[in-house]
Amino acid sequence: MCIEEFAALCNKCKKNSYNDQSDAFNKFYNQIILIKQTVSSFEANKQDNYEQIMQKFVDTAEFQVEKVLEIDQQIKTKIEKTMEFFAESKNTKFEEFVQYFYDFAQNAQETLQQLKDDEINELKRIEKEKKKDDKKEQEEEPIRVGAQKLVAKKEEKEEKLTAAADGLMDGLMQGFINAGGKKRR
Repeated sequence: MCIEEFAALCNKCKKNSYNDQSDAFNKFYNQIILIKQTVSSFEANKQDNYEQIMQKFVDTAEFQVEKVLEIDQQIKTKIEKTMEFFAESKNTKFEEFVQYFYDFAQNAQETLQQLKDDEINELKRIEKEKKKDDKKEQEEEPIRVGAQKLVAKKEEKEEKLTAAADGLMDGLMQGFINAGGKKRR
């Protein structure tokens, strides 16, 4: 059972007081007993089927009432065991007990909703940061390309200067070698 279903169940229990329902049922049961006593006081004759029809009604109603009373007793037993499990006093009313769970379920729902909202806000924040970083990167791209071109030009000039300097040094060295060779002869 998820927390939403639990909250809905507690809300139904909160709105429909168990004790009120039980009292209403007991009044109904007392009316059935009165009808039964009234029916037994009538004397049936061959032309009057009132007693027979009412006796069938009373028998059916008593059977159904007994089933409901069994269910009511089971509910009371389960409520007592549940309250005992949660260490509630025996003086605690069912409505008060359900209210604890209703409050818990409501708070849990609010917390879950807040977590969902926080998660959505975090995702939005991350998306904004990503867009901002992408925009900044796009703005910096021309600068980076220009800087790379400058570095490439500088390296090209340095290579030319190095090549020229190497060529000059080679020429000087060749000149010394050639000049030194002429003197020895």
